[in-house]
Amino acid sequence: MRTGGEKTRQKILEAAERQFSKKGFDATSIGAIAKEVGVNKGLIYYHFTDKDDISISLFPSIIDDVTEHVSRESLDIHSTADVGAMREKIRAEIRFMEKHRKILSLMLMEALKDGDKNDFLFRCAEIIMNREMESRSESAPDQAADPKRYARLVVYEFFTGFIPIIACIALGKRMGKHFHIDADTVMDAFLDAFQASHLSSHIKEELV
Repeated sequence: MRTGGEKTRQKILEAAERQFSKKGFDATSIGAIAKEVGVNKGLIYYHFTDKDDISISLFPSIIDDVTEHVSRESLDIHSTADVGAMREKIRAEIRFMEKHRKILSLMLMEALKDGDKNDFLFRCAEIIMNREMESRSESAPDQAADPKRYARLVVYEFFTGFIPIIACIALGKRMGKHFHIDADTVMDAFLDAFQASHLSSHIKEELV
């Protein structure tokens, strides 16, 4: 059972995520978060050092959300050679992650900074990639047992699978607005590109 202080802290985090999603990180003030929660700014500073501390504190909740989702849903996008089914799985995963778009964008920015406390994006990637590699090792267990093969697979999955999806979630909306492309077209074009690169290479590998 949460104490009163823990409940207040959680309310602050929930309000901050809503404010960040609505206004963006830079445009959100501590005062706006305090107003939404219905407390004074002093109480915000009692729980958090500053706005950066609030944003970083939001990350573990996303990790928990992704962990729960991974344990509940099948994320093996390579379990079928049906390209259409693969595309729909990717589309569904993007939709799931989009509810945290602003926070994922912050994660991406934090990952560019030095320091162990900024590793949340990599932890999120690890959860998703480990699930996928486990499913792949069922058909090819020797790959997971080979350190060099494992390293190559991690690098490949991170830069051709995970990062493109995160970039699409974080930047897709603004990219479409800048180039005057509607959201559905952006998504379809992204899935075409993802299919031609990441998915197709896996299909070829499975057929070899």
